[in-house]
Amino acid sequence: MIDVVYGACVLHSGSLRDLLLNIAEMGLIRPHWSNEIHDEWIGSLLRRRPDVRCESLDRTRHLMDM
Repeated sequence: MIDVVYGACVLHSGSLRDLLLNIAEMGLIRPHWSNEIHDEWIGSLLRRRPDVRCESLDRTRHLMDM
């Protein structure tokens, strides 16, 4: 299995984030990210998409960290 660090730029897009997490679930890679990366992609997304609820992104973050 390959260790991969997902940066904020790939986690920003919901569809790309889902694809990369699905690949990880298949056991092909082991993804990693830091709290700083989480803060960056969530902050960027909230600035660009004011219609997205912060609570929804917090839930996504929590699920990613499980």
